[in-house]
Amino acid sequence: MSDLIYWLAFATFAAVLAILIWQRLQVHRAKQSGERSTFTDTHGGEPRPQHGLGHTQKEAIKA
Repeated sequence: MSDLIYWLAFATFAAVLAILIWQRLQVHRAKQSGERSTFTDTHGGEPRPQHGLGHTQKEAIKA
């Protein structure tokens, strides 16, 4: 009986690890493709510029 518990735990861990790797590969491929997601295609234009970081980085460089 205890062997079954260990096998189930191992199988669950292996399945979670496989799904994690598959999802990370999906994200990596999406980022490398350069295509925008369907959501951004149907909900607006270009991404907004980043605000709020530039002045803090410049202050850090000056200090």
